[in-house]
Amino acid sequence: MLLNLSEKIITKEIIKYAIEIHKQYGPGLRERFYQECLYFLFKKAGFYVEKEKKIPVKIYDSKLFLGYRADLIVEKRVIIEVKSVNQISGLMIYQVINYLKLKNLMWDYY
Repeated sequence: MLLNLSEKIITKEIIKYAIEIHKQYGPGLRERFYQECLYFLFKKAGFYVEKEKKIPVKIYDSKLFLGYRADLIVEKRVIIEVKSVNQISGLMIYQVINYLKLKNLMWDYY
């Protein structure tokens, strides 16, 4: 794990890698393709990255696994939800907000 990296630095790397992948392969491929490429680039750069990470719902002293999975989580702090669409819908935004809340990564969004 690369210690003391801020979310801003991690986010800059995400954008850099996404642009790099997009320049090389263009749009229109499956989300899984872009996810695997991002995963590879982060691992190669020495980041701690988790793929298809289950996100539990915590209730009292228990965890419920209801099928929530983040595409990638970088340095245990930044969630990447890969989308290969022409337009982001409100439903997609709420999906990521739910993941942030469940992982206690939600900052002052509103």
